[in-house]
Amino acid sequence: MFLKRTPGVGIIYADSYPNAGKMKNTPQKGNSVILKIDKENILVKIEEILSNETFKGKIYGFEPSFSEEFKGLKLEESIEFQEVNIISCGE
Repeated sequence: MFLKRTPGVGIIYADSYPNAGKMKNTPQKGNSVILKIDKENILVKIEEILSNETFKGKIYGFEPSFSEEFKGLKLEESIEFQEVNIISCGE
C-alpha cells in the first residue's frame, strides 16, 4: 500500500526544535513520520516499535489533500508500516 523508498536511499531526518539536541538516526516512539501513497503524504505519529523494521502509529493528517480520509485510511486510525515505507522522520 505505502510507497517504498528507493534501495540505497535513507530516511530524511528533520529536527523541528533547534535546541533539542542531536536526533537519533532511527525512528523512535513519539516521532512523526511521513509515508506516501501516490503523491499524498500520510502523516503518522509512531506509537509503538513492533520490531527493528515494523512500526505501529496513528494517522494525524494527509497532505496535500487535507482530507479526513484517503484511499480507505482515516484520521486517527492506527496502522502498521515498515521502516522502508518511512520517507522522513522528525521529533
